[in-house]
Formats: sequence, structure tokens, C-alpha cells
Amino acid sequence: DDSPDHNPDTGWQGGFTCVVGNPPWDQIQLDAREFFASYAPEIANAPNMHMRDRMLDQLGSDNPTLYQEYQLELRANNGTKHFVHASGRYPLTSYGRLNTYSLFTEAARSLLLPAGTSGLIVPTGIATDSFNQFFFSDLIRQQMLVSIFDFENEDKLFPGVHNQFRFCLVVISGGRRRVDKIQLAFRARQAAQLTSKKFTIAPSDIFL
Repeated sequence: DDSPDHNPDTGWQGGFTCVVGNPPWDQIQLDAREFFASYAPEIANAPNMHMRDRMLDQLGSDNPTLYQEYQLELRANNGTKHFVHASGRYPLTSYGRLNTYSLFTEAARSLLLPAGTSGLIVPTGIATDSFNQFFFSDLIRQQMLVSIFDFENEDKLFPGVHNQFRFCLVVISGGRRRVDKIQLAFRARQAAQLTSKKFTIAPSDIFL
């Protein structure tokens, strides 16, 4: 298809001009300690995984209802993982420990028109975590990364997030507009600091 709106990665001509959001930042992982924290604190507080597994085996006899609830939750979590890995919708972010923010970021890119733009608030790990290296390098290679403005949370821009946690504003372009200079800023604490911290770099320099 030679249409200017045809996206060769998705095979369709649809898409959004703009995708904006603050997706959830959650690992797709069922933690028995969190699940049993209120239901069975003795399991949550087991000294090690081996002891916790033994207590889980015993739970099937002692409290079959709670055990069944845990098994259903475990199955739902494994089903989500299977979908992420097998669906083909997340070819570049379905590595290692799955996190919803990575999956949402890749999905946002696939939803764009070739001339569209996406802006998301996500952990800075979208650019720095090893599990996201394939997605991030593809953004650079395809010249679709417009900017990353990294923030520390020391000034509690997000009151419910740990003060040492780093997040960023990431902007991604559709495939038609090639970005020659990426705008970057790191360790800002307030939006006003971006003016003094911002710099530009070519995609080729990042690969170097």
C-alpha cells in the first residue's frame, strides 16, 4: 500500500493523531507475600520461599477456599503473561519482568497515525532498563524518539511515589516524521528546570 497513512508495522491505515496518558506502572507478577498479607500473614511473613511453598501446599488442606482463590489469581496472572508473549502485539517490550508501563508505551506507538504523536508519563526505565533495550533502540533506529525529560521525585510531584523514584515525559512520533535531534533532560525536579537542563543529541550519537 502506497497510501501516506499506511503503517507497514501494523498493516493498517487507521490510527490516532495524538495518544496521551499516564499508564499504570505495575509488574505483571503475582507476589504471594502481597496476596496473603491480609488473608494469611503467616504465609506472607514466611522467612524464605521454600518455607512459603510448604505452607502453600498445606493451605490446600487447611483452607481450600483461600487456596482456590490464590490458584485462580495465579492462573489469571499467568494468562496475562501468556497473552503478552503470544499475541504478537508487544514484540519489543515482552522481555524479562513484564511491566504494564512498557507494554502501554509500545501499544501507544502502534496506535499512532504515521503523522501522529504520543506523549506519556512513565518510569525512566523505558530508556534505561535492560528489558526495554529492544524497544528503545528501535525508537532511536527509526528516528521516532522526540524527547525524554527525566524527573526525580524529590519535590514530590507525585506525592504517592517514593521520593527517589525517577519518571519521565516521553514523546514519540509516528513513522512519517523522522526526528534528527532528540531533546533530553535529566534529573529535573520541577518543570521550570527543563529550560536549563535540556539539550539535543542526534540518534546516531546515541548509538555511538
